[in-house]
Amino acid sequence: MEAEAVMLGQPISMVLPEVIGYRLQGTPDKFITSTDIVLTVTKHLRQIGVVEKFVEFFGPGVAQLSIADRAQIANVPRVWSHCSLLPVDYISVQYLEQTGRDAEKLDDITRYLKAVAMFRDYSNSSQDPDFTQEASQISIQVSRRDHVRGAPTSFSNSVDMSLQQGFKGFQVAPERHHAEVPFQSPGEEAGLSMKPYIKTSLSPGSGVVTYYLKESGVMDYLFQLGFEVVGYGCMTCIGNSNRNFEGRVHPNTQANYLASPPLVIAYAIAGTVRIDFDKEPIDKLYTWNPMSTYIKSPPFFDGLFLNNQAPRTLHLPSDETLDVFDAAECYQQAGFPLMILAGKEYGSGSSRDWASKGPFLLGIKAVLAESYEMIHRSNLVGMGVIPLEYLAGDTADSLDMTGRERHTVVIPEPLTPKMIVDIKVPQHGQTFQARMRFDTDVELTYFHNGGILNYKIRKMSEN
Repeated sequence: MEAEAVMLGQPISMVLPEVIGYRLQGTPDKFITSTDIVLTVTKHLRQIGVVEKFVEFFGPGVAQLSIADRAQIANVPRVWSHCSLLPVDYISVQYLEQTGRDAEKLDDITRYLKAVAMFRDYSNSSQDPDFTQEASQISIQVSRRDHVRGAPTSFSNSVDMSLQQGFKGFQVAPERHHAEVPFQSPGEEAGLSMKPYIKTSLSPGSGVVTYYLKESGVMDYLFQLGFEVVGYGCMTCIGNSNRNFEGRVHPNTQANYLASPPLVIAYAIAGTVRIDFDKEPIDKLYTWNPMSTYIKSPPFFDGLFLNNQAPRTLHLPSDETLDVFDAAECYQQAGFPLMILAGKEYGSGSSRDWASKGPFLLGIKAVLAESYEMIHRSNLVGMGVIPLEYLAGDTADSLDMTGRERHTVVIPEPLTPKMIVDIKVPQHGQTFQARMRFDTDVELTYFHNGGILNYKIRKMSEN
């Protein structure tokens, strides 16, 4: 949405962020991949709380990370910071040299960065609030959503069926390809192959990564297993392949995981994540005979899934359960604007502007939450939806609100950024206060015009 506004000539506004230092110490185990590091760091940063902050990584542990590791840490948006910065050092320069950059230009770049004090010595200290992560304590990780992660064995019992949509994997640093080659080569030679119901794809971060894979001898084995290059960068994420967000690919696909490439390959060969590789052998699926009177498939999960496909909600005036769309139509026909009551980190997940456009089209005029995911809050503002935030100590539970009440949001004039407003609840005979999360004057302008695109259209028509 912000990109659309920029294309129409509208500048981006933001509040100057606070800087948080994140110190990495020690050296990770040789079998730890960038995925494991990212999952550990992401969860730690989410626990710290760096929403709308500027996170700068430093410390001797950063010097141990390859460019692939650093790029993956900086590229994961699930910590909701404005930026994750790993400044340039000699490892960065070596990467440019390895990828064919001119040596004379590299000398000029290095001298310039040192002259303007942007060339990092990762042993220096931080002048900002900082937090520490010991790289040596990072273990192999598997993740569902970003805040739900653990060792592979901790997830083997959390699935009620084998995944049928494959996995999403990330690249492995070139110096760690030895973790893949010894596993894949004996696997192919032993006759292991992909299960027929597993969907596989490979989308390296760039053509350089494909070069690494070919030079290390991994690519041929990946092709034999079905992991063929289908594109580069974010194409697997943006397309209709796998995500580690439940319901993203399909509402009925709830078992989604993020893991390092060696684990992805191992699970794909096994055909299930319900396996402990340290204890269980990889075996064939058993073909159940429905006519057998001796061996039957356990019926424990029969009827586990509901027949209703669409999400449903209660239409309060009629006390009738309807599809969300039908209920929204009824409210709009009756002239009832709607407000969502939410908890912490509202809007978390895969950031897409349709997450705010959809509620707007359903008649949502305001959201009252304990806190917001940064991008989603901005997108709500862009659609003209009011983001309200409880004051410290207040929640829907503490105010005895169930979502069945009618609320009146008192909007005074003139509005100012982060203004505190009154919200009346006639049924309870109470009034409480909340903060209106329009953080800048520009966002207030968008709200007064019914959203960012409406504002730009009006400005263009005036000209």
